[in-house]
Amino acid sequence: MTQEELARRTGYTDRSSIARIEKGEIDLPQSKIKQFAEALGTTPGHLMGWDAEPEDLGAVAAQVLADPGLLQLVQNYMAMSEADQYAMRLMGESLAAKNKKD
Repeated sequence: MTQEELARRTGYTDRSSIARIEKGEIDLPQSKIKQFAEALGTTPGHLMGWDAEPEDLGAVAAQVLADPGLLQLVQNYMAMSEADQYAMRLMGESLAAKNKKD
């Protein structure tokens, strides 16, 4: 799919916005992530990389259990509503993207 086509399907006026999103210059609001997923025939979770399974869940669990701050973060996340969990995932993705730029 071209940038022009994706722009049209997601409500942008031209491909330059899509190019800036691809470069990480524009953060997408939740509503736009849903539009992009629909336009690309996928889910928001897959689009954002949330559906990816860690190769070694045991190693991930051990890391979480070994770090009290990380364990508290996971426990807080699990106690949140689904909407708040989604917002937290978006915030995490945004911070991770920011750190990649720095």
